[in-house]
Amino acid sequence: MVKIYLYFSDVREGAGALEYVPGSCTTGPGPYHDLWPWTPRGARYPSDEDFDRRVAVSDRVSCLGPPGTIIFCDTDGFHRGGIATTGVRLVATWTFVTPASITMVNERRFTVEDLAEKEARLSAAARFAIT
Repeated sequence: MVKIYLYFSDVREGAGALEYVPGSCTTGPGPYHDLWPWTPRGARYPSDEDFDRRVAVSDRVSCLGPPGTIIFCDTDGFHRGGIATTGVRLVATWTFVTPASITMVNERRFTVEDLAEKEARLSAAARFAIT
């Protein structure tokens, strides 16, 4: 899965910047790839205290930037939004997931009510997204 972030505000320290840990993808050789293994429907994210204890501050990248900054993020790696304490972070996000990801988890985690009567009005892309 890839997430794309677009900043609409000037994101500096204290504005809740995206934080990323290089070397934390589960498929990579990085130093953090096996700290908290990923499982379907599993909780991979540790508590803030555990994360702070096990991941050095120097190994985190704070994604700062002016309006118009675009960030592509492999979400297999540890990533999180910071807490805005002195400024705001106005951001839009998009997510790209390949059709192959549907086979990873066979069960839906949602239900769609009255789909039969609404399906005729849905675009092909919308029908694909919910089936």
